[in-house]
Amino acid sequence: MPEQPGHVRVSFSAQLEEIERLVMRQFGMVIEGIAGATTVLLADDAEAAKRLIARDEMIDDLEYQIEQSVEQQLLLESPVARDFRFLMTVSRIVPELERSGDLAEHVAAEAARGFGRALTPPLRGAVQDMGDIAGDMWRRCADAFRDHDGEAAVELDRTDDELDAIHRRFVDEAAEQLTGEDVSSAALVGRYYERLGDHAVNIAGRVCYLATGRPQRKTD
Repeated sequence: MPEQPGHVRVSFSAQLEEIERLVMRQFGMVIEGIAGATTVLLADDAEAAKRLIARDEMIDDLEYQIEQSVEQQLLLESPVARDFRFLMTVSRIVPELERSGDLAEHVAAEAARGFGRALTPPLRGAVQDMGDIAGDMWRRCADAFRDHDGEAAVELDRTDDELDAIHRRFVDEAAEQLTGEDVSSAALVGRYYERLGDHAVNIAGRVCYLATGRPQRKTD
C-alpha cells in the first residue's frame, strides 16, 4: 500500500528535528571546546590539552552526518519555503562550525606545547577575556539558531568589535613582553580567538536568512 502523504510529512518533520538536534550538539561541542581550550592554556595543562584535541574528530564526524542528512532531504523531499531555507542554512553553517572546532583545537595545541607558561599576568587576563567573549558569542549564536532569531547578527557584530580590540591589544602587548617563538604563538592564539568571533557573526547572518529570507551578511 502506498505511503499516505500525511505520514510522509511527519517523517520529513522528524528528520528536520533530528538535523536541528545534531546541529545544536555541534554548537555545544564548539562552545565546550572554546571554554576548555582557554582553561588548559591558562592552566598550562598539556595532558588535558591533548585530550581536548582528540575530541575534534567528533565534530568532524557530526559535520559529515549532518551534511549527509541534509543532502538526503533535499533530494528526496524537494522542500520549499521555510524548510528549504532551513536545510540550506544548515548546509552553510556546519562547515563554519567544523572550522570553529578546529580553531579551539589550535588553541589547545598551543597549550599542549607549553605556551601558557610564557604568559605574563596582563596577557593571561587578555586570554581569559577573549575566551569569555568568544564563548558568550557562541552561546548567543546557538540560541539564535535554535530560536530562528534574525536579529542576533547585529548584536554579535558589536560584540565582535570588542573581541577584535582585545585581540589587537593582546598581540601588541605580547610583542613587547615576550620573545622568540612565544611572540609567534601569541599572534596565532589571538588570531584563533578573533576568527572564532568572525565565525559566530557569519553564522548569525545565515540565521538571519533562515528567519527572514533576506540575504545573509558575511564577515571577511
